[in-house]
Amino acid sequence: AAVPVSDVPLVIATPVTPMQVAPTPPPQTQQMTRTVAETAAGGSQPLWSAQELNGCWINCYPNDYACSIARMTNEGDDVRIGTGVCCVLLIPCGERWLREEGTNNFYKSDHVDKFTSKTSIENGAACSRKIC
Repeated sequence: AAVPVSDVPLVIATPVTPMQVAPTPPPQTQQMTRTVAETAAGGSQPLWSAQELNGCWINCYPNDYACSIARMTNEGDDVRIGTGVCCVLLIPCGERWLREEGTNNFYKSDHVDKFTSKTSIENGAACSRKIC
């Protein structure tokens, strides 16, 4: 059955001011205060550029009974990006790590990866090896 026009409620649209969104600040990167290849503070190894650490890595986490395969890339000398997949749960993962000033250590929140060589990382009970 047809509804008379007089029974239909009238809605008048009013313009809405667009919500102002603050721009996202660019990510903070820590620049090296020492030159690449200069010896890291308190160590015998030279500082390696994050670019030198690029490649495929296998990571083992014995406390979590897990492992992952990741591809490391870099943003300049002091930021490394890891993207990969957890082998147990097949969950994709990605992380951004910043250099700990004057060292070959890279950190995110409360985790620190300590590069003992260009092909080896220690992080508590976890360890990683570069495979390609």
